[in-house]
Amino acid sequence: MPLRRGSDGGASPSPDLSATWSDSGSDSSLVRRAISDPTPIYHLDADGSVSSGTLEGLVERLLSSSNLDKDVEFRDTLLTTCSDFSSPEELMTVIIRRFNDANVSVDLQVENRGIHAERLVSIRLNVIAVVKYWTNSHHMELTPPLIWQIKEFALSTLSSNTFSQLMKERVKEILHMVDARQQQSNSDLQKTSPLLSAGRKIPRASEMTPQDLAIALCLLQGDLFNKITPSQCIAHLRKQPLNSVETLQNTAHKIAFWVKKSILRSDEISHRGLALKFFVNVALACRARHDYLSLAVVVKALKSESVSRLHLTHQELGPNMQHVWQELKDFVDDAKAYRTALRQCVDQQTPCIPWLELHLHDLATVFTRHPQVKEEDGRVLVNFERYTKFTEKLKEITRCKPPDLENYRGQGQLAYLEHQLRNVEQTPGAEYDLSNRSLAQAGEESRVFKQRRRELNQLGFR
Repeated sequence: MPLRRGSDGGASPSPDLSATWSDSGSDSSLVRRAISDPTPIYHLDADGSVSSGTLEGLVERLLSSSNLDKDVEFRDTLLTTCSDFSSPEELMTVIIRRFNDANVSVDLQVENRGIHAERLVSIRLNVIAVVKYWTNSHHMELTPPLIWQIKEFALSTLSSNTFSQLMKERVKEILHMVDARQQQSNSDLQKTSPLLSAGRKIPRASEMTPQDLAIALCLLQGDLFNKITPSQCIAHLRKQPLNSVETLQNTAHKIAFWVKKSILRSDEISHRGLALKFFVNVALACRARHDYLSLAVVVKALKSESVSRLHLTHQELGPNMQHVWQELKDFVDDAKAYRTALRQCVDQQTPCIPWLELHLHDLATVFTRHPQVKEEDGRVLVNFERYTKFTEKLKEITRCKPPDLENYRGQGQLAYLEHQLRNVEQTPGAEYDLSNRSLAQAGEESRVFKQRRRELNQLGFR
């Protein structure tokens, strides 16, 4: 098979975090040609990685793998990214057809039947192994149509007299796994988070410390981050609505709006200064817990024009806190510093929550640089380098595990935050009103500064 060598490219150092992608270079009809081509073709890179192929060829490679590291990586990449060029259901159809074709081929083959049958039995066992792995991998979603396909495949295999007892036992395991996944999914849908332990009440704002709010943010963002899968990232990049990435982003926007509103609530400069100092300490606590997602949300809210234009409010921080605030801003503004910190967490297996927007930008960049298909030897093939690069970038976040703060879940911190966010009215009108309030407060601060009103008050003149 011809060898193909790929190229790589990193993300820009100061990215515009617009994490969506438009594949203007791809034509859906060309993608369909690569998927519907009945010829099993796949090409390998110089290092043995799959670089391109038809869907039939990619399945051929999948079912002929020898469980080497590169084959395992290929299997994971194909199963988790197929929704970008095909669909999980279509891929499963091709895989199951290979199983059925192998069965028919055994029945029809007469000459050299022993050798041929051994090869086809190997294919069937590989199909079962792939379906079993797919079913048991919780980072791979099982849609209702996919569950139906898997169950039909399993029940059909069990009802046949053609297959060995060993093969049937493995298929039974698949059915048990599907049932377990469905039960877990139903349980997750019905489960309501115990926001408060018995006897506890939602804390008042005056009872919340920066550490408390950092814990609440970490619990909330960690729960949302855990729901993000590779296919959900692809759905987001393809601008498909109602995905878990969108849910996390909408929550982040609510948090940012609430932070800004909390600071602008008071007309007293000193009160706004206390609120600002509180949220700077929240950001500091988020960084200490390696919750980079919440850190970025809070810092960006404090850096917003609505807050940053209030110069006298910022003076309330004092020299030491202003230094802390500058360090936090520098960290969020420096993508390299963030990536270094995240890499240290991953290498040392330290729990953390990554700054998702930055990584979504990286994933979108991969999709922009590597089109869905390529032409080789007159055929249109799936550009599998696109998905290998995508998976490499995705590992930067899939290796992250949020801090375990379950002991705090019912103590009130999370209940307080969710109660506050339920009252957030996030509309263009609300943003406009907040901006106008900020402008009015900035105007008042300007007048106070010009009239030296604060210095006169300190000297006893009212």
